[in-house]
Amino acid sequence: MLLNIRDLKTYFPGRKQYLFSKPEQVKAIDGVTISIEEGETLGLVGESGSGKSTLGKAIVNLVTKTGGTVMFKDFADEKHQSNSGKIQMVFQDPLASLNPRMTVGNAISEVLKYHRIVPKDKILQRVKALFRMVELSPDLIFNYPHQFSGGQRQRIGIARALAVNPELIICDEVVSALDVSIQAQIINLLKRLQIDQGIAYLFISHDLAVVRQIAHRIAVLYCGRIVEIGRTDEIISSPMHPYTQALFSVASESNSGSVSMISTEVANPANPPDGCHFHPRCPIANNSGNFIGACSSVDPDLKKKSGGRMVACHQI
Repeated sequence: MLLNIRDLKTYFPGRKQYLFSKPEQVKAIDGVTISIEEGETLGLVGESGSGKSTLGKAIVNLVTKTGGTVMFKDFADEKHQSNSGKIQMVFQDPLASLNPRMTVGNAISEVLKYHRIVPKDKILQRVKALFRMVELSPDLIFNYPHQFSGGQRQRIGIARALAVNPELIICDEVVSALDVSIQAQIINLLKRLQIDQGIAYLFISHDLAVVRQIAHRIAVLYCGRIVEIGRTDEIISSPMHPYTQALFSVASESNSGSVSMISTEVANPANPPDGCHFHPRCPIANNSGNFIGACSSVDPDLKKKSGGRMVACHQI
């Protein structure tokens, strides 16, 4: 097992209802348990505001965890994980994560110097090799971020992540701002790197069509909780949880495959419903008087189904 997450929680202080009252707790991640194998791609999908990006940031300690454990291989020590560089993150907007006053070659060189990956006299050679790895000309290392296209900048972000020889890369909406043709190129690059380097990915996206191309398994996140997880082919061909069914139904009706609002409002993470967070929007819970009590009062656990699929639903 490469990454093992157990009951991860990340809460943020929200607004105050009254002047002297305690602030609300925004439960961005509310008890997530997932795992990723070596060389595997786990797709993480859900509507905007479901907590996908927060989960990725919590794994690499960019946001503070409220509870739970994140174990990378045999190490549960967070300081060791964050300093080892074996988990890297590539962001949606690579321009925002690059210093505009620094050449892209120098930006990657700084990473190599910090982690002491190669001797100082080999750094330039390593930077050029990383550019070749992501299918960019080594001559471009002396350019500045604004001189590149969006697709090229995303390749540079991937090269910087590769600099420390990571075993897991968290890809947070890495192709969402790109044209379809460029999206396909980046997806193919990631797949090739996975084969060549044995890298695992947590691939975060709202675009189910993109996730389908790259993920071995899919985890569906709603209001900070995993509601379904299983093999990509199984979930796409026969989604079981009502929320997953709604997501794929909406995506199939759109040209892009993007997740949008299903019906009614997404549950408020600062004041989520009791029981299953999805039950106010769920057609099964609202039409089944025999089970509405459980749906509205008892938090469903993820239960194993056929084929290793896990679903959190009282109706299934």
